Amino acid sequence: MEHVLNESSCSGSREFFRVAEERAVGIRKSLRRLLPGIAGGVMDNALKIAGTIETLSRWGQKVDAEEAVEVAADIEVLTEMLLAELDQICVF
Repeated sequence: MEHVLNESSCSGSREFFRVAEERAVGIRKSLRRLLPGIAGGVMDNALKIAGTIETLSRWGQKVDAEEAVEVAADIEVLTEMLLAELDQICVF
């Protein structure tokens, strides 16, 4: 499964943001459904990062191209952070 999200894997910036948002929503929903009793620490971090990716993805679809590049870079960093948090959750 491809974990890295980057603009080269999507046909355009709107597609990049759409995919990033869908992935973040899916991860957030899965975490809440699969791990409902776990709270705090790593779980909270993962949920917050996923929520931030969702928000930035929606916003990135509305900004000009120059700003969209910056938002996409932020999303890529946040995606890596989210994957690190998910790795920690899977250890538990």
